[in-house]
Amino acid sequence: MRYLVIFIIFAISFNTYAEEIYLAKFQTLNGHFNGTISGSTTFNKIEDKLYVFSRLFAGTPETWHMQNIYTGRCPDERDDTNFDGTIDINEAAFVVKNIIIPLDGDINSQMGGMNIYPVGDMYGSYFYEKEAKYSNMMKDLKSPDTNPDDNIIKLEKNEKLILEGKVVLVQGTSVDKTLPIACGTFRKIRDN
Repeated sequence: MRYLVIFIIFAISFNTYAEEIYLAKFQTLNGHFNGTISGSTTFNKIEDKLYVFSRLFAGTPETWHMQNIYTGRCPDERDDTNFDGTIDINEAAFVVKNIIIPLDGDINSQMGGMNIYPVGDMYGSYFYEKEAKYSNMMKDLKSPDTNPDDNIIKLEKNEKLILEGKVVLVQGTSVDKTLPIACGTFRKIRDN
């Protein structure tokens, strides 16, 4: 409880200074496996700093959760193309499109923290917090694409990073199954 109060106070004071804030509230995918998932991802930009917070509640306990920012849209029941009642990772990939920012161990670069993702606790929840230097992240996003055949893309030289409308997809990964479990679309909630 003490940590929750400290986090709330920090979040209120932190948001006071943020220049730009983007929020993606999660919607449950494949709820028949995990039940209802709640949570969100927040991007706060303050001068040359970027702070990313993801919170997920009631996922699968002690499970690795891959999470990425994509250029497409969140999947829904229309995307269950084989009609088996489950949106699998291939069906989701078709509509979320390409990864622009992996929410992994290092958001300063797309490949720096590769495959280091949060793990849910014994209740299936996790709190992910990362900080990046915005200019370093943008430099990496505009660097040459060393693997144009993967689904991780770069920005064009003069292209701006536009988070509004991008989506964050969270996968629940265990030994025997990888499924999309939550997705949210970013919207701007502050622009100073």
